[in-house]
Amino acid sequence: MQRRISPRPRFFMFVIVFMLLCFTVSGVASQLHYSQVSERVTGLTAERVALSSRVKELNSRLVYVRSDDYVERVARDELNMIMPGEIRYVSN
Repeated sequence: MQRRISPRPRFFMFVIVFMLLCFTVSGVASQLHYSQVSERVTGLTAERVALSSRVKELNSRLVYVRSDDYVERVARDELNMIMPGEIRYVSN
């Protein structure tokens, strides 16, 4: 006669506890990764908004720099030029 080996209830409990432990560790790791990615997305979204604002600011400055008013202001203030027909008066 052969003796039949039957698994003990302790073995099944060990397997169940081990599987629950694995699932818990996996879930915690996934949640940690998700929170890190979520924080990165939030940071990148804020950076995108700031850069979008900066682009608008630079575009408006570019429009001003290309205008005749800017060219005239720079010519008068920084290059000390005058328009034809104007007389420069210098006072001490």
